[in-house]
Amino acid sequence: LDRWVSSTALSRSGGVTVTPTECGTDQTGPLSDCFDDALVANSTGPFAKFKNPYQTANNAPLLVLHNNATALANNVACSTINSASTVYRAGTASDTTNPNDWFGVMIVARNTGSSDNLTRLTNYLQIGYCDGDANYQEISDNQSF
Repeated sequence: LDRWVSSTALSRSGGVTVTPTECGTDQTGPLSDCFDDALVANSTGPFAKFKNPYQTANNAPLLVLHNNATALANNVACSTINSASTVYRAGTASDTTNPNDWFGVMIVARNTGSSDNLTRLTNYLQIGYCDGDANYQEISDNQSF
């Protein structure tokens, strides 16, 4: 996910058409529009067939797009990550219900002060995941998108 965000951000900054098109700079919606097309199973997005390796349920939580986050600290319990704006589950569309089980869930947090507008390149994201102990582990911080 971190590599996809990096490469898509590079393409967006260079004016190159990206896939899915909902992630392009000609879009006026929020980041959740981009992740809807990138993650939902009935789309052709790059993560449409992703599975949570820690969970086997058909509706396992896969990713939380966290809105207006301040920097999340490593090793904080993932269950304390509140105000998630969008939750993506394997094989289903997004919803707003926080996961009951956070193991293996990827976290994309929109850092405070970014615009959440796909027409801009100033959406700064923090990317991480919930480890086998359900604690948050950061992969990158202030990744522009």
